[in-house]
Amino acid sequence: MFHKNNTAYLVIITLIIAYVVYWIAFDFMRWDTFDEPSFIGGARMIFGLEGAFDFQSRITKPLVLLLPGFMEWAFNIHPKITFILQNSVLFFLTGWFMYKSLWLIYREKQLAFLGFLAFIMCQSYAIYALMVLSDAAGWFFIVIGIYLSLKYVSSTNKIRMGIIIALLMALGIFAKESAVIGMIFFLSILMTENNAFKHKIKNVFAYGLIFIICTATIFAAVHLQFGDNIIARVHETHLATKNDSFHISKLWQLYSVLDVFWMLFFAGVLWFLRSHKKINNRFTATGLIALLISTGLLLLMPYFVDRILFIIAPLLIILVTYGLIPFSNISRIVLVVGGGIINILVAWLRYRHHIPVIEYGMLMYGLLIASLAMLPVNRKRILALLSRTSGAF
Repeated sequence: MFHKNNTAYLVIITLIIAYVVYWIAFDFMRWDTFDEPSFIGGARMIFGLEGAFDFQSRITKPLVLLLPGFMEWAFNIHPKITFILQNSVLFFLTGWFMYKSLWLIYREKQLAFLGFLAFIMCQSYAIYALMVLSDAAGWFFIVIGIYLSLKYVSSTNKIRMGIIIALLMALGIFAKESAVIGMIFFLSILMTENNAFKHKIKNVFAYGLIFIICTATIFAAVHLQFGDNIIARVHETHLATKNDSFHISKLWQLYSVLDVFWMLFFAGVLWFLRSHKKINNRFTATGLIALLISTGLLLLMPYFVDRILFIIAPLLIILVTYGLIPFSNISRIVLVVGGGIINILVAWLRYRHHIPVIEYGMLMYGLLIASLAMLPVNRKRILALLSRTSGAF
């Protein structure tokens, strides 16, 4: 089932099925959102079209606005339609490169596929990837940044590859500022290379400088053209939300990033910390380092909501996938497919029928993991991993 060619087809078919299911299940949320008019107004503003306006400083991140604005200017196609088509393409590309990234990390087709499946079966991806929003573009740049960083390791021309990554991540900032996480992963890769510390710092400084110069250049061009910039927008939103008090409900927003897959994430962290000397997976360590750094960025976010917090999901999924390692092949499939169904069903009941069933979903998945962990084949592998005993699983 998980041969090279078969797995590629399976990824594509899975993405098509997920796309259709999510389109139907969450269509009621797609066509009347608070942010939609500001993106349409921004796209029209770039091309000087009727109905142009800049609300929430959308114009400071013009990359996602260019195609919708151009299509209305050239062919009179409403920006909303182009936005949806644009995000539909990103839906497939992000999923594909998430799979390819996990393959480069674990070199096991089943693990890579199931990690990819866990990623696309998180509720934020299911709901918001197909809306008139810029989040899908941000997730794409993060994932492509991770993928290219992993390719950099085996590249025969690392200088060229490093420059491409730095320039692409700088460009991504002007689609969604969360693209910086792709750059953080790349710098983390550089710091875990088997080189002298001085050489590592030299590379981080060189590619970091290219990223900063490119970002600053585009930043200046946007500011000169439109009189607005990302920094001003971030400062404005922080001022608007500085008096907001923290409420326990915000923790549920963080939970909604992975939903029940948080259990596999914490299992993955435990497996990794207990077994890294035996498995010795440098890329997993890189993901954990990048995750720790990126989590600090969440403190700078003015809005603590699931779709914004989802920017760390690609890094979390690396550890979610690691959490599957000690389970048998069948158990892995049950854990991911079962957890994904719970995630999507809970989200649908929550938003479509306003039925709060998050706790029941957590309980069901907790019982599922506990039941599978107690199976003799899984229990033996888990105990072997935790005790760092020798021998392969």
